[in-house]
Amino acid sequence: GSRAKALSKRLRNSSAYRRVLYNRYPNVEFTSLQQMKIAKNEDVALAALAAYAGCLIRVASALRDRAMDVVEAHHNAARTPNPFHRRPKSPGLLEMLISGTRRTSEWAYDFSKSIEKSLDDTFSVFSSSSKLRSCC
Repeated sequence: GSRAKALSKRLRNSSAYRRVLYNRYPNVEFTSLQQMKIAKNEDVALAALAAYAGCLIRVASALRDRAMDVVEAHHNAARTPNPFHRRPKSPGLLEMLISGTRRTSEWAYDFSKSIEKSLDDTFSVFSSSSKLRSCC
């Protein structure tokens, strides 16, 4: 009853989110974990929102970089020092650990799903061959 209605509503919403994202940002990239979830219809809305957030972060970063270029050109033309000019910050240990953990968890998810599929395929072959023997 209500669980089926909630599930169908989530699927409708997630497909609507996905259509909006693909229309607005045709080059949106999903991670392998998000692609797996979308393929299996698990957490589709969450994966779409995460991809949307990633797109917004990239757009905001590009806008910031362009604004900083304009400020830099202004200070170069005026021959004044730019107070906003700083060296790019190298990623720290925490950022590297977080990135590595995220990649490892995505790999572990993909690997566990592939193991499950190969085991399911193996056991289905064994079960079908035992059924054939029992009937003959």
